[in-house]
Amino acid sequence: RAAFAPGTRAPLLVGACSCTEQGRTPGPLGRAGQRDDLDVFLLLGDTSYNDGCETIAEYRTQWAANLSSPEYRALRAATSVLATWDDHEVTNNFNPETIDAAARQTYFEALPLRRDADAPDRLWKSLTWGDTAEFFVLDARGERQPSTRGVLNDPNIYLSPEQLDWLKAALKASTATFKVIMNSTPVTDFGFSVFTGDAWVSYPRQREALLSYIEDEAIEGVLWISGDHHFASVGRVTGPLQLGPGKGAWEVLAGPGAQSANPAYLALQANPSRWPIATGTNNYATFAFDPATREVRVGFVNGSGQEFAARTLTL
Repeated sequence: RAAFAPGTRAPLLVGACSCTEQGRTPGPLGRAGQRDDLDVFLLLGDTSYNDGCETIAEYRTQWAANLSSPEYRALRAATSVLATWDDHEVTNNFNPETIDAAARQTYFEALPLRRDADAPDRLWKSLTWGDTAEFFVLDARGERQPSTRGVLNDPNIYLSPEQLDWLKAALKASTATFKVIMNSTPVTDFGFSVFTGDAWVSYPRQREALLSYIEDEAIEGVLWISGDHHFASVGRVTGPLQLGPGKGAWEVLAGPGAQSANPAYLALQANPSRWPIATGTNNYATFAFDPATREVRVGFVNGSGQEFAARTLTL
């Protein structure tokens, strides 16, 4: 269905998932595809596992193998999608400083995404659903510079300077009740190593600058939605005893949709005051945005179609 018209403030229901590897049945996506009430579905990265591909033909074969599954066909027939990529659309932990152009070309071939006329290879953009929500789709993989990561490097380049400047200005200018930052690798500081070398925390200067900007400018209604880590969670971006900004910000990790669980979620379960939800169950997430109350109800649905966890956030 089409996005809300400008000026509209109405409830919005969104689905989201990440990490669907070929050879594993993406049961949660099949359940999402049985619904007729999802306004849009967010693909948060690792939609296809293309590791080892080198040629355009090889990438096309892998995309076709994944997206031709009954579950993906049902989902894409049921609702529209917004998407970003993570590493496996190219190869595990790929270095964008040496990115393969074939991967980017076939990404756009495989997914029904409108491209920017002036920058057709650019992934990052924003889309609005009236004044209810604005979705800021990040490219947190394709423009980073791994050679700059680490606390001793300044600046860290996780998002390109152009993308970061755009994001700051667009967040500040947004009139939407909810500003949804559609990430791939999480911004949360988990306090322990969870794929740390590829996450925002490995680029601490840029991470702190962005979170500080959101706080300093008093930008309300921000919600981070991410994937990548092979577990689902709802939690604070920065813990109360950790240094730096982000203590008031929430991040939701959705999925995995077809992947083995990362046991790191067990450590999160030991701290329910910060992470009220943490699970390794394969799932898709739902987000019911209510602009009248500024609340978003987050739910997690398993491959049997059962919602097994939920939390309401006020933003």
